[in-house]
Amino acid sequence: MKKITVILLFCSISITAILVHGCKPKPDDTLTPMARYNAIQAKLKRGWGTFNNKNVLSHVLLPDGLALNIGIKSHEIGSDNYLRETLISSRGTSTATVRPGYKSFDGSYSRLTVTWKGIVFNIESASIEEQDVMLLITPVKLRDSIPSAILEAGILWNRPGTLELRNNQIKFRSAKKSIVISTTGSSADEYLSGSSPYLAVRLDKPVAFYTGRSRSFEQIIDLVATRRSEQEEAERMVTEHLLNPNEFYGEWMIPSIARNVPAFKSQDYWRGRIWGPMNFLVYLGLRNYKMTEARKILAEKSSRLMMENVSRSGYIYENYNALTGNFNDPAEAQRRGDKYYHWGALLGFIQLMEAGYWDAP
Repeated sequence: MKKITVILLFCSISITAILVHGCKPKPDDTLTPMARYNAIQAKLKRGWGTFNNKNVLSHVLLPDGLALNIGIKSHEIGSDNYLRETLISSRGTSTATVRPGYKSFDGSYSRLTVTWKGIVFNIESASIEEQDVMLLITPVKLRDSIPSAILEAGILWNRPGTLELRNNQIKFRSAKKSIVISTTGSSADEYLSGSSPYLAVRLDKPVAFYTGRSRSFEQIIDLVATRRSEQEEAERMVTEHLLNPNEFYGEWMIPSIARNVPAFKSQDYWRGRIWGPMNFLVYLGLRNYKMTEARKILAEKSSRLMMENVSRSGYIYENYNALTGNFNDPAEAQRRGDKYYHWGALLGFIQLMEAGYWDAP
């Protein structure tokens, strides 16, 4: 099944989509830059997401600080038999390898593939509005002994609330919320050294942990599937954002933030300038869908931006002005970045790939 945008497309459009799609403060010229920033932060700091930067296996509800931490317990002899936390980067001491997958810009869907001690599994998250989340764990490769999937519940950052384990469910309570955490899996007897409530289930088949009302495994599968964006969702993003002249479309594209964001006018580095790697990554994302016209537009505009500057000045810039294309003021381009930078050539490479001279990775 095709997904929404590969992480490549997310890397570019999501930089601004969070500002454009529901997170942008209401237009108000009386707001100071700090007030606008605070409004965006207030909008972002709600709902489920991977907000715990110490652990990509942790899913956190804001502003409550309720954390659902996924772990894997192997049954082999040894001290390193419980994967409790890990990072995507190589920093830290974890022996796990994490391959980041697809993630929607609003946090409603995410996917990771984790490899650890010969065990390979996928974790998909799907959130519903701001309160309920589904965590689907799918084993891809197992060893002889069946591991257990663990969900440890905790409350981060000293936020107020209580956790109680009862009848194979964990109940979270705060002054304003009451949330029940359940599982579809078969209970497993596991004895962990942690100090917080946890659920343990056999990982011999896909299992799910979830919050809210009682749901069957099939219902959760359907809910997760609805969060995996396919062709229709990709088309919506392209139409509403990429090809929208009020946001990313224009004579020169793709700006690093939308044209209707106040900071765009400054054209200062990531405040609206065009970057070759961003165009390239968006182009690769478009190739995953039937987006022939959008691909053609992006390829032609990217190539023209680079070649017009090469023909006039001989330079391939680090980044480009999304209002002028750098043509009339090469000095401005040099003030905003290097005048001869290798990744600027990706703008022309897009057209070579579109014409079939080079295969997409």
